[in-house]
Amino acid sequence: MKMFRSIGATSKIDFWFDWIVVDSLMCIYFFQYLNLSRQGNGRHKEVAMYNMIHVTRTLPDILHRDTAFSLLGYSFMHENQLINAYSCFNQSLIIRPYHNAAKFFLRLLFNRIHATDRGHTPYRKGRIDCGSYSSIVQHNNEYIYINRILNMVNHVIFLGVIKDTSVLW
Repeated sequence: MKMFRSIGATSKIDFWFDWIVVDSLMCIYFFQYLNLSRQGNGRHKEVAMYNMIHVTRTLPDILHRDTAFSLLGYSFMHENQLINAYSCFNQSLIIRPYHNAAKFFLRLLFNRIHATDRGHTPYRKGRIDCGSYSSIVQHNNEYIYINRILNMVNHVIFLGVIKDTSVLW
């Protein structure tokens, strides 16, 4: 599936930056997840989430695995499972380090982690909630991992890689 995401003219060299490419099976499961989460159908939403996990982790013939991990990470972020979301975005960046939307989502994720760490309530309840898909980390170790992520962000800011920190916080 391809969607055009810009309104202006682009050069012939980097025209492909304006396209989002998603494997059709992952796209169907992602839209199914979004639809069921808006309807409040928790049980079927979990099945759609499991199907997305299955596509990204086990199917060998998926062509755009980086985009699949970004969509899965967005779904975890929507479920307020921040550690799992970070793991998916990180995996997406390992596959495609440049021109990846996971960088944008990581900024949103760091913003949410930072607000949660300071006691603010940015989106939902402002707490970390590990649901049934928290096989990546144990519940009692979550705070340690969040602090590690925050330390990595502070280290990146200290090195001057990110110039405008208002985007993150």
